[in-house]
Amino acid sequence: VETFQVMLREMVQKLEAAGYRLDLEAIRRVPLFWTTGTGLSAEPSRSATLAALEARAGRPTVHDLDHRPTLWASEEEAAELGRRALAHVSIAVGNLAEAAVLVFELEDPPSAEGTLEQALAEAGISALVATSGTRREPPSEGGPS
Repeated sequence: VETFQVMLREMVQKLEAAGYRLDLEAIRRVPLFWTTGTGLSAEPSRSATLAALEARAGRPTVHDLDHRPTLWASEEEAAELGRRALAHVSIAVGNLAEAAVLVFELEDPPSAEGTLEQALAEAGISALVATSGTRREPPSEGGPS
């Protein structure tokens, strides 16, 4: 984890030295934008990811939950930042365990897949692409589509 964060900081420092900045206007214009949970796990990618999501302002946006517990200081931090990201997206991609981290209290995990889909729908997610390893599964009937 520490090696990843050091590499990320070094990459950002090089980009900043070269004058690179987020082009929020380009991010607003693209027809579809995709972010990941890994991008939220550490600065400076955390701030960049959140700024890009805010710039989308209701445009079609996908967030790959990509929850990797080893990259986070705590599950609570992952859940809080993941929920902030979900507030700006229309489609979530991830497995049910990843989604559960974001939409349920840690002490109250979902008891059924339908419950999770209802919680995601209430969070404003219009579609959940549930994954299981490399296999993609459509959401079940009654949940987000």
